[in-house]
Amino acid sequence: APNGRHHGTTAAIFIVCLARPEGILFAAVIALDRWLDGRDLAGARKYLGPVLLGYCVLLIVRYQFYASLSPNTSIKFNPYNFTNGLYQVASYVLYLSLLPFIYPILTLSIKNLATADEKRRDRFLLLTVLLVSFFFTAASGGDYRDHYRFLVPTFPLVVVLFTASAQKLATAQKSRFLTQAILWVSLAAVMAPSLRSLIGNLAQNDV
Repeated sequence: APNGRHHGTTAAIFIVCLARPEGILFAAVIALDRWLDGRDLAGARKYLGPVLLGYCVLLIVRYQFYASLSPNTSIKFNPYNFTNGLYQVASYVLYLSLLPFIYPILTLSIKNLATADEKRRDRFLLLTVLLVSFFFTAASGGDYRDHYRFLVPTFPLVVVLFTASAQKLATAQKSRFLTQAILWVSLAAVMAPSLRSLIGNLAQNDV
């Protein structure tokens, strides 16, 4: 890539890594994506090298000043509570009605449903959700606060994956009934969390 584009990519990745404690896992997503796509990692090293070097310098500086390696000292890590982290991930997936994660997997699994570029894009987004959010939540022992604080940052990616895969699955059906069924089920899945919260709030108010 041209130097300007290369430097811009490096800066963008570095900012993502600094944005949140789990941001450094985004570098792993990039390396894994290149490996799964059959590319060599030499290109990734050009921008991941400076990113990792800068991140390590940041950790050293933070440890000297705050006695903490975490870029966010309000985050509490408890790796020994791995099961609690897994429970939070499972609870989040169930809260979103499973389909936002099932549809992308189906789209990636079915042959000729998407182009190679579309599959790589969807795989990259799915890997970002799995590594940056799911793996981090489980490995850190979960969040001591409520409302899925570790999982929400990648929610926009979940929405993109869900809508794109739902459209592909619906348009691939030869039956108009199946097409409409997939779209209506998708709409119901999107609305389910909000409806559950609304019903729960109404029930509490009645009590």
